[in-house]
Amino acid sequence: MLAYVFAPEIKSFLGRVPPDPRLVIDLGCGPGFTTRLIAETLNARKTVGLDTSQPFLDIAGSEPTDGLDFLHHDVTRAPFPTGAADVLFCHLLLPHLADPAAALRTWASQLRPAGLLLVDEVSDIHTTNPTFRTYLDAAEGLLEGIGGDLYVGRRVEQLGRVPGLRRISSRLVKHPVATAACARMFRLNLNAWGANPYAGLSDQDRTNLAADLDNLTTSPATTDIHWQMRQVTFKATTGG
Repeated sequence: MLAYVFAPEIKSFLGRVPPDPRLVIDLGCGPGFTTRLIAETLNARKTVGLDTSQPFLDIAGSEPTDGLDFLHHDVTRAPFPTGAADVLFCHLLLPHLADPAAALRTWASQLRPAGLLLVDEVSDIHTTNPTFRTYLDAAEGLLEGIGGDLYVGRRVEQLGRVPGLRRISSRLVKHPVATAACARMFRLNLNAWGANPYAGLSDQDRTNLAADLDNLTTSPATTDIHWQMRQVTFKATTGG
């Protein structure tokens, strides 16, 4: 669902990468749908997805594809099992990490000389829909409870110098999402949360929110919500 919702925005960002890189790594690849999108867009000699979830990796690797691999690895730890990469891609991963700056320092060490780190994270989400606002407030609380930040794109933009990296571009991109697609995505996430206390939702709150999201999955609206994505490109100043 994430790959579907964000595909246009991801492809636009990847368009800034020089053609035919040797090795591209998708950081925190999950079930691999975005990784496959990266492979198709960049036509790298090798594209690798790294993740710590074996069930996700099993899904990702269920359709073997030449030039595409999925490996079990914690992306906050170096060295990577792949060796140094030409491109590292980080999309919607940093909200789940307590120390984004430390992660970027680690990733700098895993780039070839002049390699690129592409960071694509949420800076803000604007909505006029009260159901979506209820969900987003809960999501923000859930991530804060585990030391994360839903709007981590703001922090990335405010980072000072990161050892081993030089910022070469930063832009804020508006990414609208159709109401029905957003509702389906949020509904799936709500299922995954369960009764997580950090979300601040009672059992009745979760039931009501689920019903409201279900009702929106057939909405024809297209202007209820849009993401502000912070797209930052770093270049390695040293080789991994």
